[in-house]
Amino acid sequence: MSRAGKVLGFTEKVLIFLTAFVAVILFNAFIAPEISINASFWFKSGDYVSLIIVIAETFAVGTILRSLVVWTFKMQFERR
Repeated sequence: MSRAGKVLGFTEKVLIFLTAFVAVILFNAFIAPEISINASFWFKSGDYVSLIIVIAETFAVGTILRSLVVWTFKMQFERR
């Protein structure tokens, strides 16, 4: 089992990936629609490639967030 599995419970992991999904949707829709995929576009068009890209971005951002949370917990435990 990885370090994240020992430090984080299921609920924390789900919340991290939901946060990542919201961040990816907001980034795609409002901040950079010309460089990234506009979130409202793939809901209308049925373009599944765009949906797969958004899911991949979500897992990438979620993995980074999870690593940062685990690193933060590790730093807090080392100080004690």
